[in-house]
Amino acid sequence: MALTVATIFIVAPVSCRHVSIAPTDPTAVNLSLTSATGPLPAEAYRARLSFAYEIPEKVRAGERASIHVLVKNESQLAWPYSGQGDGKYQIRVGNRWLDQSGNAVDDARGALPYDLPPGDTAEVQIIAKAPVTRGSYTLELDLVQEQVTWFSEKGSEPLRVKVAVE
Repeated sequence: MALTVATIFIVAPVSCRHVSIAPTDPTAVNLSLTSATGPLPAEAYRARLSFAYEIPEKVRAGERASIHVLVKNESQLAWPYSGQGDGKYQIRVGNRWLDQSGNAVDDARGALPYDLPPGDTAEVQIIAKAPVTRGSYTLELDLVQEQVTWFSEKGSEPLRVKVAVE
């Protein structure tokens, strides 16, 4: 006796609804990523820095810490996101450790996330490494245009905080 199996497919119309697309983010649409090809004009070196989160008053010698800095462009000119291929002319947040004698040790850098228009603020993260010698230090954060100048050398106020290295 032979068994015959038949498969029947029923095709029915399926109702498809139009999938809505999320609205565009006007902030994201207006972001740009340009590169600096030379030093900024003197009037562009105006910034205000503040901590996005509290930082510890004490750290262990050699310890790494994530620091989030709010950077506000207080000039009338946009700051470009990057510089040349070797990093020259790029604007970054940098930190230095100043000992009690005022000697500075350059430490870490954090890049702008995008071009920063006049009046706008961006959050920048840097990973700072505490000095290996214990003592009382001032952690200084400032903007730097690589291979040109620190913003504080052009009149901008750096962000400073006392930190005990144990």
